[in-house]
Amino acid sequence: RFSDGITPMPDVALSTLDPRWQTQVETARLALERDNPGYAVELCAEVLAHTPGCLPVRQLLRAAQLRLLPVKNRFPARMINAVAAVARRFSGGKNDPVRTMETADRMLARDPASVPALKLLARSATALDFPQTAVFACECVRALAPVDGDNLRALSEACLAAGRHHDAVRAATE
Repeated sequence: RFSDGITPMPDVALSTLDPRWQTQVETARLALERDNPGYAVELCAEVLAHTPGCLPVRQLLRAAQLRLLPVKNRFPARMINAVAAVARRFSGGKNDPVRTMETADRMLARDPASVPALKLLARSATALDFPQTAVFACECVRALAPVDGDNLRALSEACLAAGRHHDAVRAATE
């Protein structure tokens, strides 16, 4: 339990979701296969709003968002994300990892290639004890910014927390 009363939540397996959510995830997967990434994004976002630590859903969401990326004009999204990052930096109050993850998800909905949003997702996943989600977010950052030393350190730590020791050593070596 964190000092602010939040209980850590482990990564959630797809098989443990309520059957209705599992059906919704399968519908999202089919929507993506049928070249309807917008609908897949909507369905996955709804599932993640209820179960933010379900990595397979987050991965499906990321694939759908990236499929939409060439369609979007990213300049307005980058400006909005920059303003949100400044607001977060200067806002007071306690750090709430659940709200931080929600913010990261909103930022990624606007710009899936946002490195700051992915780093925010990784930090909040670490705070919520979602080690596989933290690794996933750091790996997404590495794909976009391969020489980001801070991210490689965070990736190494996330891999250790997830029990992926070989990957942790590889990231630390990089």
